[in-house]
Amino acid sequence: MTPERLPLAIIAFLGLVAVVPAWMYFVGAYTAELPPSSAWIARFSLPAVALLFAGSWLGGDL
Repeated sequence: MTPERLPLAIIAFLGLVAVVPAWMYFVGAYTAELPPSSAWIARFSLPAVALLFAGSWLGGDL
C-alpha cells in the first residue's frame, strides 16, 4: 500500500467498523423468522465483506 492510499484505507476501515453494530442488531432481530438458507446468507454477508475488504488491502497489486 502506498502512503497516498493510507487515509482512504483508514476511512474505509472506520466505515466497516461503523456498520458492525447495525449488522449485529439486524441479524439478532430479524433472522429468527427467516428460512435457514436466508438466515445463513444474512449472517455470512458481513464476514464475507470483511474478508474481501482485508484481502483487497493486504493482498497488494497483482
